[in-house]
Amino acid sequence: MAPESPFRILFRTWSSSSAGTNSRQGCRSGDKNRRNIGDLEMAEHFENHINLDNRVPTCFISTTDDPVRALKYAIDLQGQGENNIHISIIRSSNYRCGEELAFWCDHDKKPLFRTEFLFLWEIKASEILHVVSLETLERSNLLIKFGVLDPEYWEEGTLPSLQRIREEIYDRNEKAWERDSRTWPERSGRYVAAIAKCFGNGAPQRAIASLIWDRGTHFKPDDYEIRGLDLRVWDAIRRVLDQEGCSCWYDEWCGELASL
Repeated sequence: MAPESPFRILFRTWSSSSAGTNSRQGCRSGDKNRRNIGDLEMAEHFENHINLDNRVPTCFISTTDDPVRALKYAIDLQGQGENNIHISIIRSSNYRCGEELAFWCDHDKKPLFRTEFLFLWEIKASEILHVVSLETLERSNLLIKFGVLDPEYWEEGTLPSLQRIREEIYDRNEKAWERDSRTWPERSGRYVAAIAKCFGNGAPQRAIASLIWDRGTHFKPDDYEIRGLDLRVWDAIRRVLDQEGCSCWYDEWCGELASL
């Protein structure tokens, strides 16, 4: 059931009330009875894990490869009055693909799990590259640099669905292309690099910027790759972070992982 997994950069958003144990020293699942688990029991745990009303501890720990999803969830938790909200950034191959688990369990909404990656029992401290609090992100002007994540940006005063946020990002980027297509790739790269810098020193900022751009949140002009516009975006990201001393030793492979 579990294919060979490549290393990925993943994000886990957690707060004081999140299931299991979460800290800079690693994450543990809600079910503390670590054991060998068979396929039938794993399927039962998966069904419980994806049920938002479930209160039965499971063996799974949720992560995502989509930083926009991770950030939205953090801001949603803040709106619900949660405290101690953090995002852990993980480098690992020890995950299970949520979409494949959903397929194996014959779940009727498999695409919902496309950006979900589940760890069994724990995320080791050695797999955590960086941890940042929502407070730090907001002090770094995240909601100014990434305005669509500010609840006040929306008429309702709360964040809409992730799909609606993506559509708004798409529309804004299309308009930026229409205003000036000549410098659009460079401006786009600088834009996502500025957002990634909010995560602070020590974060894989090039990978974060690339993933923000790559995970379906942007408008692509015609012949985007044939014309080399994608390479100009990646180069702009690299230049911003290299010039400001924000690159890390793992950014060389992080940039490649972002396009998996």
